[in-house]
Amino acid sequence: MTQIIDVAHPELFEIIGVAGFGLYVMNYTLLTFHRLHSHDALYFAINLVAAACVLAGLLVSFNLASALIQLFWVIISTAAIAIRLRRKMHGEEVQHDDIPPAPLPLDPDDEENLEELGITRFDHVPEQRSGRMKTPAARRAA
Repeated sequence: MTQIIDVAHPELFEIIGVAGFGLYVMNYTLLTFHRLHSHDALYFAINLVAAACVLAGLLVSFNLASALIQLFWVIISTAAIAIRLRRKMHGEEVQHDDIPPAPLPLDPDDEENLEELGITRFDHVPEQRSGRMKTPAARRAA
């Protein structure tokens, strides 16, 4: 372990670092159970504080790889918060209901599910338009 700064109580910095870990875990748990949304500024604020705490812990127990990933989180979280604040100032705040759900991936080897969609093994993957999947038969009929 490499100590970057000489402090009287290095255990305090370790406690702060562990608190950062706790914030990361809490944030991911809230996200997983839909108590927080990944497009909310609060999500990025918690990540920013967590990264700063872990960086503080790294001052007394340095690890380059850990420091780099924490620095990445600080930068990306700060940028995301700035983008959301700018949108809010311009009245462009996006509500989570406005964000379309991600399309489900199709497994080309899952013939049963593809058959239910009217897709044969030799057809192309369906196109996505307006959130609806178009089968090859529907494309030919249009």
